[in-house]
Amino acid sequence: RLAPPGPGPEAEAEAEAEVARAHVEKEVKKAEKATGLPPRATLADPQATLLAKLGGMGPKPVKKDTGPCDACDGPHATDDCPHFGGKKRDKHQDAWTMKGKKGAAADDGADGAAVVRGAKKVGMPGDGSCLFHSLAYGLKRTGAGPLRTAILDFMLQQPEELVAGAKISDWVMWDSNTSVSAYVASMRSTSAWGGAIEIAV
Repeated sequence: RLAPPGPGPEAEAEAEAEVARAHVEKEVKKAEKATGLPPRATLADPQATLLAKLGGMGPKPVKKDTGPCDACDGPHATDDCPHFGGKKRDKHQDAWTMKGKKGAAADDGADGAAVVRGAKKVGMPGDGSCLFHSLAYGLKRTGAGPLRTAILDFMLQQPEELVAGAKISDWVMWDSNTSVSAYVASMRSTSAWGGAIEIAV
């Protein structure tokens, strides 16, 4: 008796692809845990989130309410009002006549972002390597091509190097769902855009 024929080549290829997808999914989950980042698909701007995390900047702290107080117009939150004990402004007209006319806290709109004085705008070639041109310009030591090569060589040689508390391989897996070697191979093209990982490295 002959054994029944095994699955065809298409079924085998599909099974292998499923195993590969499951492996990548498992590695991405490990990368999320290692980097402290949420699933990439849940973010509106993954590169901004990645850059903030790699730069150690994190989200901006929530600004404490410094007023003006809704009850007395003082420079504190209504809930912290020393005069009215957190009670909101009364609803009668006299209570609203002078609202905001004195004692209002100044709000200059500052968000704590750094101001760079003496900066200038410098055009970069539109060849897909603008990040590397910009970094090279700022470093004043090399061109975009050699810098791209140096960054990618470092990533390939040091995938376990810690950057902002997690391994380069974890950042790459989170950002691109691939290994460092596959990522670097795709980035070797002079038209592949760099991002937060290359800035951090």
